[in-house]
Amino acid sequence: MTDILKQIPVLAANVVFRKVGDGGILLNTKSGQIYSCNTTSQSFLAAVDGQTSAGAIVIRMLDEYDVGETELKADIGELLSRLEAEAVIEMRPVAG
Repeated sequence: MTDILKQIPVLAANVVFRKVGDGGILLNTKSGQIYSCNTTSQSFLAAVDGQTSAGAIVIRMLDEYDVGETELKADIGELLSRLEAEAVIEMRPVAG
């Protein structure tokens, strides 16, 4: 199994993300499904740019949160797996 944190997350074409308060929402414009995000998820998704690997985003987030690297990687890995299963994001391989 490929390590999801070594891949590049990209929001699906029919999904928009907006910061709302301390969290955020993801809206699937095709299905109308809305996903709410906590502060950590919001911070991660705000950094998704289609060029940066998930792992690199996690490393930057370590300066923002009082959490260990292993725990944050596990939490973000779980988030990405759920969002990918829901077709909210696509995971792309790092070029090279």
